Amino acid sequence: MLRAAILTLLMLLCGATQAAVFVVNTQIDSDDGNCTAGHCSLREAINAANAGLRPLGDTINFSIAPLSGPQIPIDVILGPLPTITGRVTINGYSEPGTSVNTATDLSNAVLRLRLNGGNFGANTPALAVCANNVTIKGLAIASTFGGGIVVGRDNSGAACPSAVTGARIVGNFLGLQANGTSGGSNNQFAVKFVAADGTIGDVALADRNVIAGSGSLIIIEQGATTVVNNVIGADKIGRDASSAAQGILLGAGAANSIIGTADAPNLIKFNARGVATTAAGVAPATGNGNRFNFNHFSSNDQLGIDLNADGVTNNDLNDADNGPNNLQNFPVISSVARIAGGVHVNGSLDVPPSAPAIYQIGVYASVECDAFTNHGEGEMLLGVQAVSLSGSSETFSFDQLSPATIPFGGQITLTATAPNGSTSEFSTCAALDPAPLVVNSVNDVADGQCNAAHCSLREAIIAANSDADTDLISFNISTPASGELLIQLLTPLPQITQPVLIDGGLQPGSFPGLSILRIRVDGLNLPTNAAVIDVCANGTTVRGLSLTSSRTNIDGLRVCAAAVSNVRIAGNFVGLRPDGSIAGNNAGISVSGTATIGGQLDGDANVIGANITGIRLQGSNSQVVGNVIGTNANGSAARGNTTGIFLQSGTANSVIGNATAPNSIRNSLIAGIATTSGASSGNRWIHNRIFDNAGLGIDLGNDGLTLNDVDDADVGANGLQNFPVLSSAERLPGSVRLYGTLDVPAG
Repeated sequence: MLRAAILTLLMLLCGATQAAVFVVNTQIDSDDGNCTAGHCSLREAINAANAGLRPLGDTINFSIAPLSGPQIPIDVILGPLPTITGRVTINGYSEPGTSVNTATDLSNAVLRLRLNGGNFGANTPALAVCANNVTIKGLAIASTFGGGIVVGRDNSGAACPSAVTGARIVGNFLGLQANGTSGGSNNQFAVKFVAADGTIGDVALADRNVIAGSGSLIIIEQGATTVVNNVIGADKIGRDASSAAQGILLGAGAANSIIGTADAPNLIKFNARGVATTAAGVAPATGNGNRFNFNHFSSNDQLGIDLNADGVTNNDLNDADNGPNNLQNFPVISSVARIAGGVHVNGSLDVPPSAPAIYQIGVYASVECDAFTNHGEGEMLLGVQAVSLSGSSETFSFDQLSPATIPFGGQITLTATAPNGSTSEFSTCAALDPAPLVVNSVNDVADGQCNAAHCSLREAIIAANSDADTDLISFNISTPASGELLIQLLTPLPQITQPVLIDGGLQPGSFPGLSILRIRVDGLNLPTNAAVIDVCANGTTVRGLSLTSSRTNIDGLRVCAAAVSNVRIAGNFVGLRPDGSIAGNNAGISVSGTATIGGQLDGDANVIGANITGIRLQGSNSQVVGNVIGTNANGSAARGNTTGIFLQSGTANSVIGNATAPNSIRNSLIAGIATTSGASSGNRWIHNRIFDNAGLGIDLGNDGLTLNDVDDADVGANGLQNFPVLSSAERLPGSVRLYGTLDVPAG
């Protein structure tokens, strides 16, 4: 014992256990028995790491000059790569020209190394791991008949000598080529854990795997594995890249696995099933305690979650049946309704007749549900609610706030997770909104009905005003099949008095994200001081329309009163026809209440041109972000307003532009942004592009240049804030250094 301890100490002192770094410098699969600076293949590097048996583990890095192209294929031709038997990190991100993912959605990782594992039999993967604490990252693994990565089996499919722990499979493209978009399927699976534990993906953005292809993308057997923060079934930009039977298969003996967490959900889409287990009666069956309520499921061909590999598993009395995850009953929705910022849910869950226990109810919203079963997928995870239930008290009722706006027409579905961590299948869906009112005619008549035979925009607004719930007005006008669809108003449309979403972008052939609109509503025939669209209801959204009048005394869209709030105006052409030509208004958009004009996303920008005033604000707390003001949609043609944005007296705390969604304000005949002398303070416009205007870019008081005063003591619009005095500027590499002063109040 003493001798062994002394020997261990001597080894430590001599550096025998220090980690080594092996650098792969050739893409050719070769093996001369050495890994040197002159020549080292991946095969030779794995052999060298296996031979070292260093407790601290080795690292395999890459520095390969490719034979051609940005992708570097490593084709395995000499036979299966050696099973990994020593602790090692294989780091594909060490190859020059690579970078880790930084995107919050999907992946912008740049990989170069593509490992093609070849065809050496159904049990031979590209990489086999039989050592603890192995990390594999930064590789694209494709075109391997026996699968991508297996942890817990050797390269012949035989069990490892002991259970494997601590494996990390992170930041890879599995079943894809190195560009992350082209296919390269691994026939059996992308990654498989057998009698092993570890993580597939991790919380950091850099650790996100993109996993696609065929077979079952992830297989877990005889153990507990954590699968988080992955894209499973789509490519790196979100397109369908899967022909897989399952995104994740919880196979024989899988128990207590964690599939998704609150801070690192997986995106599981485009598979036949999202998450599935082995069928009842298959021995050994999938175990219990497998949790998968924190994920986003969509566009899977069958069920998002299938506990028995046989379609919907019906609930049973007192949840007494057995099987994978104890065949946990799913919730039954009684009713759902929109509330401010989320949804209210009423429902029940049939549970065992026992003392009260805490169940986790997952709440999801989707655009649509399974067409055959009406059971959910869960495209948008809204959150998870803890409820106390017992055999004598099985109902629940709660409010669930949403992290994002739930699309109109959305469906709500639920899952239940038992106290032991077993998650159910999805419940049936419940519609959150009434059926849409579909405008199918350009004429401006009202016969009292909005139906499939005839529905004008006027009739749709009348119908929406009669319903206190939020309605959707969509468009499906059949002729002409292309080009502008002109709704020429004969008299003012009814004021909008109940919340509604009017979405011209739903007209076939419209693509607001590409600034392609078809529906034009024109007010040429309206009386003086009217508006083409007049919004007098909180929570109303108007998007995807061209609003014009060719009149200097007609507004395009008006928010009618100070009390009207939470109005959203996005993706419209205001003062411009769908082709971008001029047909202006008095005020393009006039807001007396509170509104968001524009937004952060593609398709949210309003294109506002050829109006007397592009946007007129008279209220508090409005946001004007991401709009194109004074040009056509792509900025190639001037479409100047007389004033781009005008703030009237009483306007306060409005935000005009932000760092991620600045406005472009150009070609105004007077000022880009102007205020009256009585406008209130707190209006911010620091993130915008303001140029090519005939007058000032910003005019406080609408009276030309306001000179600075000592100690900034004057009062008026925005406190007549003094402007900085720039003394000099210096060009630096990648930046500019500015020197100047600002006269501020004393103190």
